[in-house]
Amino acid sequence: MKSLTEYLYFEVPDRRGFVNITETVADLVRKSRVEEGLCLLNAMHITASVFINDAESGLLHDYEAWLEKLAPHAPTFSTPKDGDLSEVAGLEEPLRQLWAALHAIQDLGDIMFPGYPRFTPRSVAAADVSDLAVTEVSEMPLIRDADDFRAMVTRLRVVLEDPRQLLSSCVTDFAVAQLVEHGNDPTKVTVPGLDNISCPTLDRENR
Repeated sequence: MKSLTEYLYFEVPDRRGFVNITETVADLVRKSRVEEGLCLLNAMHITASVFINDAESGLLHDYEAWLEKLAPHAPTFSTPKDGDLSEVAGLEEPLRQLWAALHAIQDLGDIMFPGYPRFTPRSVAAADVSDLAVTEVSEMPLIRDADDFRAMVTRLRVVLEDPRQLLSSCVTDFAVAQLVEHGNDPTKVTVPGLDNISCPTLDRENR
């Protein structure tokens, strides 16, 4: 049985691009000398895909607009200097809005937690989620007792939809990796953005 395997490598100048590989694939089919069979094209990168359609500029523009709506590009900022995090803090709200507006996040939340309050980046008054009329929360809801299943599941949905939860998990993972790397010595752990910041100490005598 005849077969041919080839690996193609591409670089695009921008954060998103389209590469027409029609002629390249046709050349490889001729090179294989296979007259009847299957031609399998597989994108080996998680953020790439292969599709078959007309190479028409208007169609590519529609794809571009659809992808930007599906996964919009996040705002960028320069590296903070002298510990000034004001520019980073100013991006919190637009980044939270961006994350919450992603179609993938919205659809996944509705599929995994149907009927439970969704997270919203706009500030809303603390609500009792046991009230079925409550459909949105902006903070973790209070769990009133061990049987407060609705509040517990709502918290799981907030973990999925609130970007602050993802960030806190990333910081925790990074700190654990730093502890492992430095022999479990916390004095050698450096977490960018959190070090050199004065934190309140616990007054154990007046607890």
